[in-house]
Amino acid sequence: MNLPPGPSAPRLVQTWRHFFRVPSVYGDAWRRYGSPFTARMVGMDMVMLTEPEQLRALFNPQEHRLRRTRYQDIQGQALGPESLLMLDGARHAHHRRLLTGPFRPDRMQRYGGRTVEIVRRHAGQWPRGRWFSAYGPLEHMAMELILYAVFGLQDPAACAEARTLLDPVVGAPPLLLFSKALQVDLGHWSPWGRFLRNRERLNAWVDGLIAERRAQLEAGERHNDILSQLLEAEEPDGHAFSDLALRCELLTLLATGHETTAVSVTWALGWVLRHPSVHQRLRDELAACDTPEDINDLPYLDMVCKEVLRISPVLPIMGREVVEPFEIDGYTLQPGTQITALGWFIHRRPEVFPDPERFDPERFVDGARFDRFEYLPFGTGARACVGRAFGLYQMKVTLGTLLKEINPEPAPDEPWPALRWRNVVVLPKGGCQIRL
Repeated sequence: MNLPPGPSAPRLVQTWRHFFRVPSVYGDAWRRYGSPFTARMVGMDMVMLTEPEQLRALFNPQEHRLRRTRYQDIQGQALGPESLLMLDGARHAHHRRLLTGPFRPDRMQRYGGRTVEIVRRHAGQWPRGRWFSAYGPLEHMAMELILYAVFGLQDPAACAEARTLLDPVVGAPPLLLFSKALQVDLGHWSPWGRFLRNRERLNAWVDGLIAERRAQLEAGERHNDILSQLLEAEEPDGHAFSDLALRCELLTLLATGHETTAVSVTWALGWVLRHPSVHQRLRDELAACDTPEDINDLPYLDMVCKEVLRISPVLPIMGREVVEPFEIDGYTLQPGTQITALGWFIHRRPEVFPDPERFDPERFVDGARFDRFEYLPFGTGARACVGRAFGLYQMKVTLGTLLKEINPEPAPDEPWPALRWRNVVVLPKGGCQIRL
């Protein structure tokens, strides 16, 4: 097979490094081989790209020789076969249009007040005088908000129940969801057996909410949440969404909608607190803000959030799988080959971002814009995040409200920015340790 060069370690070793040392493991290979290079893993070859022109070919929406990457099978195990992440072709395009609607910029303001209320309530309950991981509390906040947007849930107890059902499924180890060899059901004490039973409980809970909301709609009771909108939506053939499709798409919104917000704000908090001048400038800018829209419109906060998403992209890898022979940079890749864009290193190309390891919000001064193949924190092409505008809005309102409410300090001994996987996102290994 005609593959680019790459590390020579055994496949088992490269697979372990990929899942347990996250994207940073590819730094040496990128510096040695350039782009493209090949990681040889158990059961597959993964060709890595970082150059914009290569990405244009990879994410060409008219390219029929590529399909969704095998990585999305990991998410499919948790979210179901009818998830947007698992669809291709016309159904993918149709579902994507439907799911993008609720997150249009003109609809986001309805969530701003709720976000501020949730952040203030939670921040007021955070412990004082001791170190703790910020990620957990931030994940709780983000979960409450997405449950409100998707299901209209507002009761904190109901949100806590939902979190206990969702977390064991979307937080399952990626290697378990990726490796067929580990997917052996030996009962509730085996990892795969526990995952299957947790998934059954989560599915049953969502199915119950669908049935309850359908009965309310039939009785003439109207709601303004995403579930209600999808119950009235149609497939391309004119038929209503099946309960399976509804459940899969609702779980997709829950999982991706809360986790990316929680992780991005965790990274933001860690970077801001490690740069006192940035922290103080933000607090000064936030002092005159009274509404979520005021916060969202702040220019320096916008610069800070965009720099956070550059230096610590929540989705560090994205890609496609070859289904017909595909040529890139003189290499002919065969069906089954995975092609992966390394967002972590795309955002570290010094010709685009000088001194790329330095945290510098000034890169985005005056609304500076970059090519969509140079800066892609939410992905690009036909499979870019449907809620990217919502995600940036939530990141800014959540971080801005937090910094108005609390003045934390970062743990001086926390390795930064050490990484770990959670499903297909990466977050700080220590969760961003802070003290109030």
